[in-house]
Amino acid sequence: MHGLALRRDDGRMVKRKAGLRRALRPARSIKKGRTSPHTYRGEIDMSEQPEMGGTGMGEVTSDDKLWSALGYPIPVVAIIVLLMEEKKARPFIKFHAVQALAFNVVVWVLIFLVSAITLGFGALCAPLLWLATLWPAIDSYRGNYTEIPVISSFIRNQGWA
Repeated sequence: MHGLALRRDDGRMVKRKAGLRRALRPARSIKKGRTSPHTYRGEIDMSEQPEMGGTGMGEVTSDDKLWSALGYPIPVVAIIVLLMEEKKARPFIKFHAVQALAFNVVVWVLIFLVSAITLGFGALCAPLLWLATLWPAIDSYRGNYTEIPVISSFIRNQGWA
């Protein structure tokens, strides 16, 4: 459909194209060949479509992606997410929040071990190990369930995510 479709005050759809206006005719419904009074050509009849709103539990929203991505480099965000009931109920956010906490525990244990073994000089590598949290953050912001080899299977086996 070329041009812009607008709804007038009386409820009719109007198509604007290069200054010309014409009323859109009612379209035939795909089911049983009926004409629906509320469906116009160029408009989708949502009564026949499955609900795809932002409140569905299976859909990953941009808000979900942002919360899950921020939990990896900033572990406090993952803790806050797990304390918020409406965020904890979303499977995508909960999976990434739990995985982010487990991943950060592993990273900080590695930083502690490396700095203890090298008598403190290994602590200079801490920012490099922290950069490893950016990989799952970017992947979760793309909307993927990031698989970290040992950690993902561990949190699933424990029933945490």
